[in-house]
Amino acid sequence: MKIVWRFLLIVCLGCLLLPEGASTAAQGARLVRVGYTDHPGFIMQREDGSYYGMGVEYFEEAASYTGWQYEFVNGSRRELEEKLATGEIDFIAPVMKTSERESRLYEYPAHAIGTAVSGLYVSNANDTIYYDDYAHMKNIRIGGTPGSFQMLAAREYAQAHGFTFTEIDFPGYQQALAALDAGEIDAVALSSLYRIQGYRMVATTRYAPFYVAAGKDNQTGILDELNRAME
Repeated sequence: MKIVWRFLLIVCLGCLLLPEGASTAAQGARLVRVGYTDHPGFIMQREDGSYYGMGVEYFEEAASYTGWQYEFVNGSRRELEEKLATGEIDFIAPVMKTSERESRLYEYPAHAIGTAVSGLYVSNANDTIYYDDYAHMKNIRIGGTPGSFQMLAAREYAQAHGFTFTEIDFPGYQQALAALDAGEIDAVALSSLYRIQGYRMVATTRYAPFYVAAGKDNQTGILDELNRAME
């Protein structure tokens, strides 16, 4: 059976190489629009316009069963949520699951893409805050993005360990890291999906699965199709 599937995949790939108009299957393939936030290593665009990363590999695997073609759309979480609600995109990735998001914003597939670690990061030059250093975390300024899972995890971590901090929102993580470099904040609440250099983790705030998510009122059946593909 595996040999048959491999043969069929080779045939499909061969069809994609045919001249324009030669493959009605390729022309009729469903175009799936994937919104993504900036997470280096997850979905990245090369100078030639092609995409690569863990997220791209996930969607390519799904396409080997569904025949989907993709358009990747970059934006902030808020921008992408608006586009998802209006049907301008079909999916957002990567997304962590919360009860509030599940009830109001997203439909999640049956299977996660993987597991990520949420944490607090400081500059490598910081010599005052160390790992699980609750005493020196009191009243620090933590940057993040509005409504992020990582900030929620930071709040729970602080409550569990008896300290408070000031939340400072930024449009994206690049701006938050720039503020950290400039000394305007003391730490950033980040996911391990955001692969960064020059910073160190001082707290592990949550382990949690991450997903691709569809809109709450999805009527296209696209999530069912994804579930069947990834079973």
